[in-house]
Amino acid sequence: MPHTPGPWQQDQELPYEIRAAFESRVPFEGVAKVDRKQDKREMEANARLIAAAPELLDALKELVQYGWWENAPASKAKAEAAIAKAEGR
Repeated sequence: MPHTPGPWQQDQELPYEIRAAFESRVPFEGVAKVDRKQDKREMEANARLIAAAPELLDALKELVQYGWWENAPASKAKAEAAIAKAEGR
């Protein structure tokens, strides 16, 4: 099953929650929550990273697809491994 499509964003009132926009639902629906046992700043940083995940994955796929790795084969391998991990492969 594919991930929930982006965009994702941090909830403004609960910055440890991540929400996604759906055309059929207004305005955003919960996608994930960060563990509340962490320090508040760490929770918010983790939530920002999770919220950026769909865009990061798309950007990484484009970089791999268009071959911008001529002098960095190790980086390409890391990128491909990260994409596979995100896609459950």
